[in-house]
Amino acid sequence: MSTRGRQAAGFNGALARAQRPWPGVTRAVAGRTSCAGLLLAALAILGAASCSRQGPGAGEIRQLLARAGVDRLDQPLILADLPVLGTAATLLPAGSNGDVVTWQAAGGAQISLEQGVVVATRGLGFDLMSADASATVARLSGPPEGGTYERFASYLDGENKTVFLAMVCRMQPGGREVLPILTSRYEVQRIEETCALPDATMTNDYWRQSDGTIRKSRQWVGPGVGYVEIELLADGR
Repeated sequence: MSTRGRQAAGFNGALARAQRPWPGVTRAVAGRTSCAGLLLAALAILGAASCSRQGPGAGEIRQLLARAGVDRLDQPLILADLPVLGTAATLLPAGSNGDVVTWQAAGGAQISLEQGVVVATRGLGFDLMSADASATVARLSGPPEGGTYERFASYLDGENKTVFLAMVCRMQPGGREVLPILTSRYEVQRIEETCALPDATMTNDYWRQSDGTIRKSRQWVGPGVGYVEIELLADGR
């Protein structure tokens, strides 16, 4: 792959400090599947596309990766879409600490997930520095519980100062559905989490499989970033 293609293969720095969105697909997955040739072709297309416009969106990335058979990879891979920032990328595991897995895009931006729940980001400009989402994780991992619980988070604002937020949340299990991701279908239960901030309310959605895997989610990251939509494209099993 050319240098230009590699540069187009993932998040490319802090978008809050840039004037263009990050392009989309990580280069590191190439060569790890029997469909490596198709995947390399997909990456080349994405690299060429990013030269003529701002970069491919999540929908285009899904189409290209579906053709390449990415859901049959032998290692985990997620797709993260940030609609407010106008960018999307695939990310690979870069490390873990207990139940927290840090996923990294080709350009270095990171999202840390605790059993599927966002607990930190790096490289987004208005980063989520840390979060205590233990109550959310516990409720997603076990049978539905009533009542409210608290979540806590800290952020960096535009002046690199730490801002702390406390939220009061409630979780509501929904119905079961079949979730299509790339060429696969998953039986999931949709779970809604509503959290009250001092001056607003936000809603997180999780699509959970029977084994507890969060196959898809839409989670509020914080001020300046908004929501991130995460899909587990391949779990490496």
